[in-house]
Amino acid sequence: MSDAVRFISYDRLKKFSESDTILLRLTDQIAHLTVDITDKIGEIPGGNELNMFALILSISKCLIDLTFTRRTEISFSNLPATSCVSSTLTKLKITVNTFDDCLYLLDACLQQLSILIIHIIEISDSSSNIDNTKNLPKLKCLTLTSYWYTYFYNNRIVPLLHRMLNLEELTLFLSIIRNESTYIDGTQLYNDFLINIPRLNKFIL
Repeated sequence: MSDAVRFISYDRLKKFSESDTILLRLTDQIAHLTVDITDKIGEIPGGNELNMFALILSISKCLIDLTFTRRTEISFSNLPATSCVSSTLTKLKITVNTFDDCLYLLDACLQQLSILIIHIIEISDSSSNIDNTKNLPKLKCLTLTSYWYTYFYNNRIVPLLHRMLNLEELTLFLSIIRNESTYIDGTQLYNDFLINIPRLNKFIL
């Protein structure tokens, strides 16, 4: 397996069909890939980010590390579970629109994922039927950030963390609103989820 590292702009990705060389390298050689969409969101045709993400996963035989976009977020709503699948990817850095998009990636697509660095635009109540109970034993490192305030810490974030039994590193940057309390202390964190993650050795909050 080649350990090739590539940085591909959105404009080059748009021309996949015109460049057999790029396609061949992505299929058989590239193990680490950063896709940077620098266009303003309004200038990118709707859905192209998701199409490119799905294409990369579907044709990449050696890809283990993917960083996808900096200035736009992806939504997987109403997408079949088999649309974005990879049997090789172990590290992903991505921005998604909703918490359901995060669950989509973990539950259906990336069975070998061990490192996830994810920024979620909005953590709200679920609007899908995605299973949020299956354990995720392969996940070892999670960085989860979201700047918008959320009321769904107990209903969404805590159940997800309960599934990560073998997590070793955890970083959370969240804005949480709780009706029953104005703060979350160490005891609450321990009772909420830390007690269920015995292998955790690094926790940044």
